[in-house]
Amino acid sequence: MMNNIKFHFTIADLENLSGVKIPTIRMWEKRYNLLSPQRTDTNIRLYDISDLRKLLNIVYLTNAGHKISKVAGYTPVELNTKVKESYQKKNSEALLVNDFIISSLTFDNNLFHKTYNALIEKYSFSDLFVKAFIPLLERIGILWQTSTLTPANEHFISYHILRKLYTNIDIAEKLSRRSKQDRLFILYLPHNEIHELGLLYTYYELLMREMNVVYLGQSVEIKEMKCFANKDSQNIFISNFTVSPESRKTEDYLLSAQQDLLQDTNNKFFVSCSKVEASSQYEEQGIHIFNRIPDLIEALDNQVILEQF
Repeated sequence: MMNNIKFHFTIADLENLSGVKIPTIRMWEKRYNLLSPQRTDTNIRLYDISDLRKLLNIVYLTNAGHKISKVAGYTPVELNTKVKESYQKKNSEALLVNDFIISSLTFDNNLFHKTYNALIEKYSFSDLFVKAFIPLLERIGILWQTSTLTPANEHFISYHILRKLYTNIDIAEKLSRRSKQDRLFILYLPHNEIHELGLLYTYYELLMREMNVVYLGQSVEIKEMKCFANKDSQNIFISNFTVSPESRKTEDYLLSAQQDLLQDTNNKFFVSCSKVEASSQYEEQGIHIFNRIPDLIEALDNQVILEQF
């Protein structure tokens, strides 16, 4: 395993991880002696974890309004102190994500738990998930696409987030009281959809609101949910489309859902999906589309779901 851990990074990796363009990194190196990369026999720059962490901290401070000319002169201790001071004032989401990214890069279990434990003392689990885990997963996805991270890095971080979700769901289930309302929230993922974290988080939030929730999990066919679609029902189906259904098949899938689950009922269908745009036409059919899970959660907080009935 140790042989597979990425301890060194190219300047292209640094660009992808920090968002700073390569010419700017090179300029900072030349002008401020900011980083001290090793060189391969073919003169390729290689950076280590300390270089990456330093660059991420510098980017955090410059984004917060500090001048690079001043930040570049800080000692490592001063740099860390300034970052902590700035974080305490702004509670920036970007800083929350950095140590999780590094734990993923190095497969560092201890760093993940240390970072999580420090944050859970300041935030509720809901806030931590929205402010840290969701941006983290979005960045991990981008870094995977640019080959900066491997699928193994993504699986590592997803596994740890999944464990935290299960722990908090278990607590919420024990504390939750069944609502007196007959309405059910049915949570499921379509066939071949493998990304379950967002749906599990939605389940957690519904439990915290003491809603009546049925969690069906992955690879559920529409026909398997017809038992929730009688003419007197006012149920709400919730799903998350990431990889499935395919973009070209998403509209047909929603049409099938409308016909089998919503037609001649008071049921509604809520989905987090970036493949199709929300529209009045969909809403008239009882289908409400959100670009991201936080948008769906915000709808819950604003009681949009309940006000539809």
